[in-house]
Amino acid sequence: MCGEETALLEALEGRRGMPRHRPPFPAEEGLWGRPTLIHNVETIAAVPAIVLRGGEWFRNRGRTEPGAKLYSVSGHVERPGTYELPLGICLDELVEAAGGYAGELKAFSPGGASSGFLPASERRRPLDFASLSRAESALGSAGVVVLNRSVDMRWAAFTQLRFFEAESCGQCAPCRIGTRYLREALERRLAGEGSAHALAKTAEVAWQMGEGSICGLGQAAPLPLVSAMKHFPEEVRA
Repeated sequence: MCGEETALLEALEGRRGMPRHRPPFPAEEGLWGRPTLIHNVETIAAVPAIVLRGGEWFRNRGRTEPGAKLYSVSGHVERPGTYELPLGICLDELVEAAGGYAGELKAFSPGGASSGFLPASERRRPLDFASLSRAESALGSAGVVVLNRSVDMRWAAFTQLRFFEAESCGQCAPCRIGTRYLREALERRLAGEGSAHALAKTAEVAWQMGEGSICGLGQAAPLPLVSAMKHFPEEVRA
């Protein structure tokens, strides 16, 4: 939970790590009430080279957007790991650096659980912020998960829904109730219980979570199921 920036500030100040309401934003009122900029290690690590070599050098390292990116790839690839590559490469290029696919590609998450799933037909899409946003996905932390044809997309979505339910801090009702509702609805379908319409309210619940959750966790939590239903409808509703 403390990967969310304001929850991290709460923890640093000695309180439970729960997101703050905004505004004010951390750049205005952050740690101990002072203006605060919050960066991850990857951003800070790029600063010395930019200072030494200049902004133009950094821009030229990327393909579709400035800079290189630390892509972490796991799942059905031969050599899972972290690879520094130009920002904007496609999935096939990333997996080639990781030794190739283990089996036939079925789907992938380009930015971890919070990015949902994309089908194999999107394998040539640039793995950058703008391009993935247009596909209703996200680069996020660039934690790419590759799934081959052996994977049941209902199981894949269920696994990620369980993750979000466990990670929810419970502060806001849309996230606290929504993560449990979606997980239980899909769990009933996996167990062969409930009607074929058990997932009928998924879109409505996802909208409520997106509009009403305080932080990005609740807003992104429905994406695994929503994207699986969009790209693999027959499999998810089977």
